[in-house]
Amino acid sequence: MNINRRTISAVVGFIILLGGVRTALRLLISGPSTLFIDFGVYYQAAEYALDGQSLYTADYSSIPNTGSRWLYLPIYTILFIPFTVFPYPVATILWATATALILVVSVAHLSNQLFPSLTTPETVVLGVAVLTFPPILSALFLGQVTPMITAALCLYAGSLVTDRENNLIPGGTATLVAITKPTYLPVGTPLLRSPRRLLGALVVGSVTLIAGVSIFGLDQHIVYLEVLQDGKGWGTESHLSPNEWRVTTYMPWYYLYPHHLFANAAVILTTLLATFLTWAQRDRETELYVLALGLFTVPLATPSPGILDLSIAVPGILVLTALENQRSGGQPIIPVGAAALIATHPFLVEFLAGDVTRGLPVVGAIAEVLLPALPALSPALWASLILFALPLWRLLSQTTRVPTDQTHHLSP
Repeated sequence: MNINRRTISAVVGFIILLGGVRTALRLLISGPSTLFIDFGVYYQAAEYALDGQSLYTADYSSIPNTGSRWLYLPIYTILFIPFTVFPYPVATILWATATALILVVSVAHLSNQLFPSLTTPETVVLGVAVLTFPPILSALFLGQVTPMITAALCLYAGSLVTDRENNLIPGGTATLVAITKPTYLPVGTPLLRSPRRLLGALVVGSVTLIAGVSIFGLDQHIVYLEVLQDGKGWGTESHLSPNEWRVTTYMPWYYLYPHHLFANAAVILTTLLATFLTWAQRDRETELYVLALGLFTVPLATPSPGILDLSIAVPGILVLTALENQRSGGQPIIPVGAAALIATHPFLVEFLAGDVTRGLPVVGAIAEVLLPALPALSPALWASLILFALPLWRLLSQTTRVPTDQTHHLSP
């Protein structure tokens, strides 16, 4: 089934429209003072790194309205040191611009590999849609590293599309993502299918760790392990009642708390099982379905989920749409529709749990009735389940298929 370009155009336009409305509301209601909360921490951590101070016990209150602590490996402060040359207000603009451009270029790179017939204007519009996609838009508001991670995942996916020799690039890229956010480890499922990819992961991980210890010392890394042990705040939002939800709240296993970790484990084990069951299938289609499954495992398996975790849907939806579009009997409308669902998530949360709705008599009464069901109605939840189930179904269906030769490119 070849998806109609008008359908894709409609969904892309829908995402851009909702993103524009949300940006306007954010600036009008919250104001610019609430922006770049996380980048404020990164900026201060880079200054502390230059001064030789401890990154994990330092006071991060010198810049108002920022986060409270540094949560990444010490070596990642090097990424932010160049920005300390500029005053903080200028640095925030430079960081937001740089992350947005890098992400758009990475998305364009992956899109052109998956859909060679895309025109330049179509690629540009797709890039704008990605920037207004709720998880990415939230990350840009915060000055988060998430857009950079998403860009890396787009390059990672692209390397698997064209990887005929099982080179070291996929393993290295996946490792950099996983050591930045350990909960993103399931993105590495395709590495399990290739010793060379695993070697690339080992080499990049070892070099990064050795370089970090050489520059920042062993003590800083021991403290970082304590940060991981504390969970970096994992599970702190596990008991938010629906009336406390924010537009960035995403809790797929809300009704299972406090036993949600069993659901996380079940998702991961299912992904591993599907990966190993398709071991004999060495064709490119299977490889990319394994990739998509690993990507969509993350938002369902992370112990403390948030809307930012769905940024991983950007490369996943692109890959899944291409796979379904070139498959006989495929359903590319499913991943495209899931993207539209995610775009509506902040608006449903705001409608049911927001202050504005409560002030409207009739509408507020309807929202009050529906509010307790918000975790079940969550569009992001249903999108995540759909996006996980589709590649899982394809992989399990392929366990009885005769292996085919690899193909170099995918064409819709």
